[in-house]
Amino acid sequence: MKALIQVLTLIALSFAFNHSANAQSADSDIKVPATRVDASAEVNALELYDGETISVVQIRRRNNSAGSILGASQIELNNGEIVYPEEVRYAVVRGDSNKNPHQKNPHQQN
Repeated sequence: MKALIQVLTLIALSFAFNHSANAQSADSDIKVPATRVDASAEVNALELYDGETISVVQIRRRNNSAGSILGASQIELNNGEIVYPEEVRYAVVRGDSNKNPHQKNPHQQN
């Protein structure tokens, strides 16, 4: 009986760990080239060609969408500096920026 409880506990823990790993990978940050980022993607940070990383907290803006940040003629930082969109190499976005939430999975039935 004790061995059965241990096996069931081990199985439950493995399912919990697997679910946690899947949720974490879905919410991970992805570096997308600035020229290919979806305009509706939520930006967490910008990486410039010189290697500098700018957090979205440092940017003076109204929202975090890639279209509003990279579509502007210049990106103003809270400290007064100005970065031009041409200087941005990567946009760090949350999750998969190419995934359409309304699109069905290939294995789903109609």
